[in-house]
Amino acid sequence: NECTYAGATFCRSCAYETCANDGQVCHDPDDAVVRDWTCTCQAPLEGTAALAAAACVLDECTQACRTCAEGACGAIQTCHDPNTEALSLEDWTCSCPAPSSGTAVAAAATCVLDECDAACDTCENGKCEALGQACDDPGRLLDVKLDWTCTCPPPTVGSQLAGIAACTVDECHETNCDTCAGDTCSRWGQACSDPDHAAAATHDWTCHCAAPASGEPAVGHRAVCGIDECVAACVTCADGACADAGQDCVDRNTSDVSVGDWECLCRNGSGWATAAVAECFLDECAGAGGQVCKAAGQTCFDSSTAAASLGDWICTCAAPGIGGMVGAAAYCALNECVDTCDTCAFGACAGGGQDCHDPTTTPAGLQDWYCECRAPSVGTATAARAECIVNECASIDACPTCHGDATCAAGNSTCIDPNHSSDKLGDWFCVCPPPSAGVATMGVPECALDECNTACETCADATCFTAGQTCRDPQKTLASLGDWTCTCRAPSHGEAVAAAAGCVLDECAEGG
Repeated sequence: NECTYAGATFCRSCAYETCANDGQVCHDPDDAVVRDWTCTCQAPLEGTAALAAAACVLDECTQACRTCAEGACGAIQTCHDPNTEALSLEDWTCSCPAPSSGTAVAAAATCVLDECDAACDTCENGKCEALGQACDDPGRLLDVKLDWTCTCPPPTVGSQLAGIAACTVDECHETNCDTCAGDTCSRWGQACSDPDHAAAATHDWTCHCAAPASGEPAVGHRAVCGIDECVAACVTCADGACADAGQDCVDRNTSDVSVGDWECLCRNGSGWATAAVAECFLDECAGAGGQVCKAAGQTCFDSSTAAASLGDWICTCAAPGIGGMVGAAAYCALNECVDTCDTCAFGACAGGGQDCHDPTTTPAGLQDWYCECRAPSVGTATAARAECIVNECASIDACPTCHGDATCAAGNSTCIDPNHSSDKLGDWFCVCPPPSAGVATMGVPECALDECNTACETCADATCFTAGQTCRDPQKTLASLGDWTCTCRAPSHGEAVAAAAGCVLDECAEGG
């Protein structure tokens, strides 16, 4: 037995451990024959080889093992092991039967059946597409059948479960189609009706006139409707407005597309209005009112020519006069300072910073306006700009520099303003009274009086000179008068205040 022989003598044809080393079973069918042993794989592996270890395989779809399918694919799915090598495990797959689809590795597959695309007893099989309808299968599972739906193509509507849909279209309300009404009826204010919504029934929509308009319905186009807005009741109709105002109403175009064109006509022929009560007029200026204004040389204007508005005519003054009067001649006024006329001031005063006055504000008193200078300056001019002057020696409240008299008087001096022009301010000065001397601009001067060189009641005049003496005034101010002295010339001696000195000469004491 070449599988079990273990004698001391070497056996060239024996298996020894060839099968056992690979976990296989050795079998020698005939001990009388050599080289007939085989190695056989142990379950669940399959395979047999003569005189060598077998190449064992494992079909996980047909065998029973830890990783095998063992019926996982069920009765309707097909199991397939793509690699039956002993070491290639858990690669078997379950495949769904036609017409469904689906495959899963080492597990039962989830079988999908799109009844819209597949061919089967329960499938749509092109029924929807043949009529231009769309098919949809929401379930798409092998065990969910007859749930497909046919849906009508736009603009038609409708659907059917597991069958052909009955498609309809309302040609009045649907807009996305060639045969639909669209806005053909509505844009003319008409109503639309579609008597048959079947998809095959096209161009049967009808336009109907809408009240208060009337007219025969029209199939496939707008109806010809008419409305007399003078007698009908509608939003745009006259509704008795003309008659209530004592006027006549006429609708010259009774087409339903011509609305709001009725007219009210004045019965005296003086006016008319479209879609409104007319303003019937009477111009009183064409009668007695105009005569009154014309006699006064004035213009007549009738503020309201409504027939019922009487006595509202106005006489208006002719230029340059200003004024108006209702129902009578106007009193005309003209202020040459503010109004516009050939003789008016036109800003002549204001341009020079002066005020304008018009003593007679009627057209009869022309060119009597005058310009008056504004404080502190003074001056006026009739019908012309004034020459304004300012005497700063006078005290004027509005002039901050006008206080010369008061200032100079406080210093017993005289105020002099050399230029009275209003643009020459701050140039006055104080002058000391004679015989003193002194000047100060806009202030009190310091007055000086030299009694030796000046002629005055208290002055020396020629007293010292006549006596051959010298004169000296020690205090040259107005407050110090009569203090001059005569002094004898050398070699004599002597001095006297406000008089010639008595000079003495001691010839014994003096030399020379």
